[in-house]
Amino acid sequence: EVHIIDPEENEYVGCADLSSAVNETLYLYNLELLGEYDGEVWILYFGDDNDILMAVDSSDASVRTVEIPSSSSYAYSYYYYLCGGYVVFTYCEAGVDKAGIYDIANDEFIYFDLDEDFSNLQPGTSFVYFEKSERVWVTCPDEDVIIDLNDEESDDMDLPDGWLGTCLTALSEGEEAFAVCDNSEIVVYDEDLDIACEISCNASTPIAMAFCKIDDGELILLVAYSDGYLNRYDPWTGDFLGQSQYTNEESLIVNSSITYDPLSGYVYIQINRRLDVIELTEWFEVATMTSCIGHHEPTDRFFSLSYVTSHDVTIGYFEHYTVEDLVDKANEILQGEEISENLRAIYGL
Repeated sequence: EVHIIDPEENEYVGCADLSSAVNETLYLYNLELLGEYDGEVWILYFGDDNDILMAVDSSDASVRTVEIPSSSSYAYSYYYYLCGGYVVFTYCEAGVDKAGIYDIANDEFIYFDLDEDFSNLQPGTSFVYFEKSERVWVTCPDEDVIIDLNDEESDDMDLPDGWLGTCLTALSEGEEAFAVCDNSEIVVYDEDLDIACEISCNASTPIAMAFCKIDDGELILLVAYSDGYLNRYDPWTGDFLGQSQYTNEESLIVNSSITYDPLSGYVYIQINRRLDVIELTEWFEVATMTSCIGHHEPTDRFFSLSYVTSHDVTIGYFEHYTVEDLVDKANEILQGEEISENLRAIYGL
């Protein structure tokens, strides 16, 4: 089942029954959440005979399915990724690695052969979609490739000698900069995908990267490391610009990301279900939240989970209050009462 909640209206939309959509009993291990596009949540079902794409309408929780055709019983898939209006996937058929593209708008499948070996893709790294040029960056064990969705061709990308395999990626909002990391080195590319600079991780383990522009200033590359440091770099020269500390008490890092919200003016570091908030004046951590599934930018709310029992989970949110908001709330609660002289003396007020 997939439960849909409208975060802006703060309403429960409904529940999508995926099992009924494919007339089979489904389990979590053969389902994968791909993402959201044009009001639909896309989920992949790894079937016994064929893989099936399921699109859940976020407005009414209705489900439609798209069966992925297979021309041979000897074909098996590697990975699927939602890249804008396309579902891109790699698979092997009769010993030949191929790429498949499902065009959502035109309901059309396209297939073509690949030169690279995709059988050992680095886990946890998504294909990266370049919307302006309609290209997809794909990580391979030895060499990354770029797939052009228009002419259905792939080209090898330029990487440093001794590259250990891409494990992290970051694309700037304007697509003028793109970065990849192999856990020991970061490579930044310009919009033509030429190498701009290389940055050493200095024996630290990076867990997330992102680009941001603060108040329309110069582009900055942010890199969060597992030891609790957030480093800032100039993406064109690789120069070190500064460092901040954040809370990281996770023993096992499964999912991590960095996002910059220009409306609220904060950087958010999400590690599993812990969210750290960094302000950008002095680059200090101002808050850390556990059981938090993320910050919703349109409403500026922090959504969190609460386990009532092992089977019952409640979802809610925290408002992002300003200091003025908190002062107003305190005055409303106090209803004109003043703190006593005794308490003033105790707390040095």
